[in-house]
Amino acid sequence: MNGKISAQFPFKWAAQFAAIIPGHALKHGGMSSRSCMGMESTMSELLTVAEFKDRYKISHSAFYREVAAKRISIRKIGRSTRIALADAEAWAANLPTSTD
Repeated sequence: MNGKISAQFPFKWAAQFAAIIPGHALKHGGMSSRSCMGMESTMSELLTVAEFKDRYKISHSAFYREVAAKRISIRKIGRSTRIALADAEAWAANLPTSTD
């Protein structure tokens, strides 16, 4: 980096980031088809908080109590919160059952 900003990188930090992490998507001017491969299947295996609450019929506060108690693992993607489907199913399997 000699201080010049490449036309490929609209922001100086993007060029610096791409230089630090070889093969990163920014180095190729955005997401390459290779870096997108598998992203759809990964994203489909994640639930939003709303989807999780609807699926398991729990309230907003109950959801965050479970998160605080570390019984539900969450993932942050930017500002959004996601729950892996496998984690959600494991949480549901570990719920106490009625003995009536």
